[in-house]
Amino acid sequence: NLAQQVAARFVDHLRPDAGLPDLPAYPFVVDMGAYETMRPQEWTLYQHDFESDVGTEWDCTTIHQAVTPTGRGFLGHFSNQDVCLTFSGQSPHEGVRISFDLFIISSWNGNVHSTEEGIEPDLATEESFMQAVEAIVGPDCWGMKADGKTLLYTTFANVLKHNQAYPEWYPGGDYLRFSGAAEINSLGYYWVNQPLDAVYHFNFLIPHNAPDLQIDFYARGLQHISNESWGLDNVQVNLLSELWQVYLPVVAR
Repeated sequence: NLAQQVAARFVDHLRPDAGLPDLPAYPFVVDMGAYETMRPQEWTLYQHDFESDVGTEWDCTTIHQAVTPTGRGFLGHFSNQDVCLTFSGQSPHEGVRISFDLFIISSWNGNVHSTEEGIEPDLATEESFMQAVEAIVGPDCWGMKADGKTLLYTTFANVLKHNQAYPEWYPGGDYLRFSGAAEINSLGYYWVNQPLDAVYHFNFLIPHNAPDLQIDFYARGLQHISNESWGLDNVQVNLLSELWQVYLPVVAR
């Protein structure tokens, strides 16, 4: 009915990938004050901008913290490894929101895949370097899981003329480098005298009611960490009292 359509439109901001259609201009108004008091409660479980040391909540690997050339603290650099964020004994809840910034640093090659070996890059010339990159790269994959369930597995590309799967999953998507990036070449990293980095912002909302939670971030197929790396910033985990159930009173004009 109409009230359900209105509720669906306002819950869309909780899950922006839902792709819900626009509502026609019906003659009604929504009591937003009532909406605010009836919406699901959401509270912060964890938040970190990595401008200070992290605790034991990060596990599964050797944890590094670094600062970008532009002065931004972050968790990284990482290569082909798993980085885990774990919580236990949480209060009752029905959903979890996970948001963070992902740093994609240096010469990520996206969907490119080659098995030829034995070519070493000559950093003196860009042409020689690009020949080497084309010979021994990819695909450069990055993924994320929550309690073992994959939320995203895709590729990213920073190198010119290399495409990436994101904003779709890998394999499947084939988009220009930097597609969907929130920032491009803002971190201060260079490769072969060219700025080469990107920042992607993510916001996942998932059903979850268990007292324990493990979030895994990982990459596969990357070259040496001095060539291709990644990191995390502004990680926040919220708990929600309900999921998807928002009721809005409709007041006729």
